[in-house]
Amino acid sequence: MRKGNNVRSMSSARFWIAAMSLLIVFASCNRMEKDAKKAAKLTNKSIEQTHDLKLQDAEKTYRKAQEIIQKYEEKGKSDKFRPLYQRYRDEGKQGIDKPESAN
Repeated sequence: MRKGNNVRSMSSARFWIAAMSLLIVFASCNRMEKDAKKAAKLTNKSIEQTHDLKLQDAEKTYRKAQEIIQKYEEKGKSDKFRPLYQRYRDEGKQGIDKPESAN
């Protein structure tokens, strides 16, 4: 009878290890997605600030974006991060690229 309990507890332990592993994977993917959005938003904000000739602000904002990007390059995850970042950057750029209408 003791052997059956041992097998059951091993199955339970495997289940919890698998569940925790999946949770970590999902959490890290969610973090990467949020970081990609933030870096893209900062990059686009930096472009806007440059257009407005707020060059010191633009530099600070750009450096913040680069810190986020660099984090994923150092971890060797830029191949997953870069497409997300580019997608969000391009989505946000649509408002920047439109010229102001002349009155």
